[in-house]
Amino acid sequence: MVLAGIPPCHRGGLAHRRVAGCGRLTRLFVCAPFQASTWRLLDSYDEDIRAGYWKDVFPSWDQYTPAEFTELIDCFLGVRRPRAAFYAVHMDFKNIETSRLKRLLRDVATVNTEPAGYFRLDPHYISAGLTSLDGRPGVSVDEMAQLEFLFIDALDRREHGIPNLERQIAQSPAVFVQAVAFAYKRSDEGKDPPEWSIENPEQRAAVALAAYRLLGKIKSIPGTDDNKKINGAALATWLTEVRRLCREYARADIGDRCLGKLLAKAPGGKNGIWPCEPVCEAMEEIASQEIGEGFSIGVYNSRGIHTRAEGGSQERELAAKYRAWAKCLHYDYPYVGGVLKGVATFYECEARGWDSEAKITRRLR
Repeated sequence: MVLAGIPPCHRGGLAHRRVAGCGRLTRLFVCAPFQASTWRLLDSYDEDIRAGYWKDVFPSWDQYTPAEFTELIDCFLGVRRPRAAFYAVHMDFKNIETSRLKRLLRDVATVNTEPAGYFRLDPHYISAGLTSLDGRPGVSVDEMAQLEFLFIDALDRREHGIPNLERQIAQSPAVFVQAVAFAYKRSDEGKDPPEWSIENPEQRAAVALAAYRLLGKIKSIPGTDDNKKINGAALATWLTEVRRLCREYARADIGDRCLGKLLAKAPGGKNGIWPCEPVCEAMEEIASQEIGEGFSIGVYNSRGIHTRAEGGSQERELAAKYRAWAKCLHYDYPYVGGVLKGVATFYECEARGWDSEAKITRRLR
């Protein structure tokens, strides 16, 4: 043993000098160009120096080869620095090997060991990474759906969106119900399935928030085919199963409100009347008060951010539009017509409120 001939009183000092020497050498490598030639020099040193380098180095983007992409991703992920790895590769996802890109995106979403504010993630590049991964051999719809859920906030109004999650929800009513269950508590004192239980309070809160946002981001109506046409029978079957499961898990009312908000994103019909016939038929068949409430909320939310003119002219235009649709649908779909009439009444009240505010403002001037 090397230390056998060294007096015990000097061994600590020797160890301290060795650590100090490793630190200086690591700093020297960190200051060198971030490229493969530097990494090859590192190969001749022990693991402490190599690990120290990857823990401390500030990466730069460059035109790396596929092998270099693999090496830097593996090394950064090995020291739990996924955001640093993402920063180094974010301009060239197409040259990253599929399994590495999958692991990188998953770790970026789940590993949180880097200091706050370091290598902040741009949602544009998160979307680009998912788009590059989507459709590759060896990448399943379930894997893509999981990644979309993990990045649900970053994908808001981004090019990639959540197509795999929407596809999964359309194929499996249970996925929609699970999102409702994560976002909202039961209405009774019963217990959910054990696999829905999350012990860690912070993680449970994070999943609940992600599920809530997912429910608000779904745009595709279940039963929609590749030609963007809605199959009424498929939609009705999906709605029936969702409502059955929501009743089973004590979330009937909130489940219906969530369904109403989703149905409010329906397209218009061939005759220019909104919503389209399959959605009208599905809503008329159920005629739930909670679905009507959720539908109305969905309509109000769809207006989004808008500029204002003086008075309530904008609201009167909206009221007239929804009242005209309500009149057209009244005989064939009286329930849907009643819901739209309620929306029109709401906007008429809003218009009167804005008219009053405009009058007060003019007087103050």
